[in-house]
Amino acid sequence: MRTFDIKFKRKVVRDYLSGKGGYKILSAKYDIADSLVRTWVGAYQHHGTAGLLPWRSSQ
Repeated sequence: MRTFDIKFKRKVVRDYLSGKGGYKILSAKYDIADSLVRTWVGAYQHHGTAGLLPWRSSQ
């Protein structure tokens, strides 16, 4: 599974929010699943930049 740094996630989210493409267009442009774009945009809109940070479940 690929991991993505916060700079990349922010770039994708900024592109979406600035109208440079929808989920499918941006997923093709960046070669990622459109569900990731949707998830990152939602997380950013709800939590801001903190929503894009990696999380770990407590064990």
